[in-house]
Amino acid sequence: MKKVVILISFAIAFLQAESFTFYLLVPGYKEWLESPPVIKNLANDELVSMEEDADGYHGWFHYTWEKNVIPDSVLIYSHIDTLFLDPIGMNGFCSKNVSPLMMKMLSVIAGSKSFFFIANSEYAEMTAEVDEGGFAYFDVRPDVHYAKETSFTYYSKKLFALVPDYKEWIQETPVVVDAENSSKFWEMLPDEEFNGWFSYSWSHCSESPKSIYLYKKTDSLGISPIGANGFAYGETELVPLDLQGSESVYFYPDLNYDCSISEYECYCGGVSCYCGVQEPATWKNYDVRSVCQLEKNCLKDDFEPYYYSNKKVFALLYRIYSSKGELLVPEKEMTSDSNDVAIYEKGSFTINGKSLPNGDYILKYRQLSYGREMAERVVYFSVNNGAVVMDVLKERKNIALFGVKNIGKTIQISSTKLQPYTVLNAIGQVLDRGKVNGTANVMVPNSGMYFVKVGSEIHRLNVR
Repeated sequence: MKKVVILISFAIAFLQAESFTFYLLVPGYKEWLESPPVIKNLANDELVSMEEDADGYHGWFHYTWEKNVIPDSVLIYSHIDTLFLDPIGMNGFCSKNVSPLMMKMLSVIAGSKSFFFIANSEYAEMTAEVDEGGFAYFDVRPDVHYAKETSFTYYSKKLFALVPDYKEWIQETPVVVDAENSSKFWEMLPDEEFNGWFSYSWSHCSESPKSIYLYKKTDSLGISPIGANGFAYGETELVPLDLQGSESVYFYPDLNYDCSISEYECYCGGVSCYCGVQEPATWKNYDVRSVCQLEKNCLKDDFEPYYYSNKKVFALLYRIYSSKGELLVPEKEMTSDSNDVAIYEKGSFTINGKSLPNGDYILKYRQLSYGREMAERVVYFSVNNGAVVMDVLKERKNIALFGVKNIGKTIQISSTKLQPYTVLNAIGQVLDRGKVNGTANVMVPNSGMYFVKVGSEIHRLNVR
């Protein structure tokens, strides 16, 4: 009943509101910050300029509509993007799957006079008030904004590549080929300072590929690609190099070379740190050119080609929390050490209850494979005199654990507690509503973006 009252209150508040203001924290690039961005109404191509934040929160812009003229769907562009190439949409900036911002629907979901959207995914993680999609229903500007003294540059995606130290490569010019569309390719330019390095830069996000292969310029038939697994004689699995995780990628595909710099290899967050234990990567997101240049060892008499073993080395990293969310065991790698809390051996892991006092716990773990991070998973368990019982927290009636995912065109909603749910399409039409205690499956007619509200939580899904 309390939730119904809250929803009704939101609806009344929206109906009483004479206007709706959309706030946007733009990406941290010069073209977005030097002048207000432009909102394009997709229904009529009308353009309006946003206004810079008057409260001094650098990077924030806003626009206000009367409630009866809020557009259905919009995209937002920087003021210099006159060809409308790189929009901000529902998936933020620089998404390869652009979905419009459904402004009218957002105004209804917000249930208030204002709504806040952070297009910079790194900044969206700075406060718990912002959901995983970058949206906030409360004013987060005081907590999330740019420092005015920060120096910003224009957007650019850069790939740097060190040619393999083999005779067939050291006199070659590498060509970048889009892994998803081989008709798109770009010839790299030699680095004038660092021997053996080449580079290519894309000035528009829409033009940069998601993943790539490298070819020799003389390989007109495209029969010898190099992927993320590097270059060496012998069997190598062809895996494309992913360019989405960083603005600059430094690629050194020769498996004889290790270009890592030790002081950059440890990553810390909160009270936990992780230092690289996965298979040595063939790329870095920091500049390694000064310490890693072409040595032309292949021209030496004692040169021995490297043969790749094809062994897929990976790491499982885990953390232990109390049932109240208190971090008990900072992130560490699972090993076969029987004294650890989580033990990995022969392809599976177990939990050692003897190392924990009686109580309820949460284990979160993630897998690193070929330098790539897989989705984090969660295990709930309890300990009683050293014995471990799994999934105890999920069985508790006073704790609501729920999930939303899609399997094809079926949206699967699960909850351990009776809760109402609503499924909406991208323009805010209600497709299904009901209650779930266990699992509910909802078929949707088409691919696209959908919103699922479970209890008071809203989830966004891209159904393909």
